[in-house]
Amino acid sequence: RPLSLVFLLKMVAYKLFYFPFKGLAEGIRLIFHQAKVPFEDKGVTQAEWPEHKSKTTYGHMPCLIEDGKILCDSLAISRHLGETFGLVPKDVWERAKADELATAWTDMGRETASIMAQTTPETKSAKAKEVVEKFVKPRLAVYEKHFEGSKSGLTASELSWADFSIYNALKVVAHFYGQDLSHYKHIAAFLHKIEHLPNVKAYIAERKAIPIAPISFADLL
Repeated sequence: RPLSLVFLLKMVAYKLFYFPFKGLAEGIRLIFHQAKVPFEDKGVTQAEWPEHKSKTTYGHMPCLIEDGKILCDSLAISRHLGETFGLVPKDVWERAKADELATAWTDMGRETASIMAQTTPETKSAKAKEVVEKFVKPRLAVYEKHFEGSKSGLTASELSWADFSIYNALKVVAHFYGQDLSHYKHIAAFLHKIEHLPNVKAYIAERKAIPIAPISFADLL
């Protein structure tokens, strides 16, 4: 699909603000690189965050500045860029399902908070293992089943913004909850497909070495 007429008529200035790790912003970066649209990737350090926080809408990042306008939510940003760059499923139902799958991890923060709320190493470890069994693995099974039934191997019939959001979410979940995604045949094939898109592959080859997140599953045990 072609880029939007507005974008073609006017080169839009984009600035993405996030901490210096992949986290919630890497899927957005992938969308920019897949679309070959330039943007300024503004890393905000922990020392800079208190001053920068007051400039955000909800007191968290990532935030996108687009020609002076601000949008602060990873999925809202991804969906907006997908629509702007033509990375949306043509079929209305597929579009809705892609949106569902892209947002299925939004309650991960609540589950993570339930782990961090534990007051002893023993209860924290026990809660982390419980979250993996009752939340993480069932969600991964949903994605495995979806990709198994997908003729394209993607979220929808054609590549969309949701693929990049889901790709990043799966990577974050694997890191944070210690999951080996190679055990999921169809998820692994999906990840391989995204990583070998020419534009994404070029970006991965040259991107800075930054962590996925500031902590991992091992830190919770």
